[in-house]
Order: sequence, then C-alpha cells, then structure tokens
Amino acid sequence: MSDYPAQRGQAVAATKRRDKVTETNPQTLEERKALAAELGQIRNEDLYAGSPMYYYCRVCGLESDRLPEDWWKTRPKKICGACAEEGLE
Repeated sequence: MSDYPAQRGQAVAATKRRDKVTETNPQTLEERKALAAELGQIRNEDLYAGSPMYYYCRVCGLESDRLPEDWWKTRPKKICGACAEEGLE
C-alpha cells in the first residue's frame, strides 16, 4: 500500500506547526537560517489539491510567500520581508 495519503497528511500538519513556530519572528539572519534548517521546506506536491503554494526566501530559507494554487496575478516574493528590510538579495 502506498504512503502517499500519509505524506499528504504529514505535510498539512507541518504547515500548522510552521505557523506557530514562525510567530517568534527571529531577528538576525543567522537565527532565520537556523530556524529554516530546523523547519525544513514544505513540498507543495505533497499537499492536497487546492492547498496554498509555499515559496521560500533565497537568502535565509524561511517562507517568503504563500499564495493560492491558482494565483496568477503577481509573481511570488523571492526574499522574505526581514531580508528585504536588511537590504539582502
């Protein structure tokens, strides 16, 4: 039997945990990189159809944007707000 449904359920649970953890709002680039390494990235293909798509910062690796699956009006952000404030690219 395939583990595919279990992978999807784990991915959905990971998004809920990620929201709680990132509320701490790490201040330095090193803190953000450490948090990103600890959390890992959510694989969009493991989520249910219709789930939002997750995009990650090129600098620190934390989530930079979360858009609906059918979003087409603008491109996702390539860097997060904290890295943008620091002028990092």
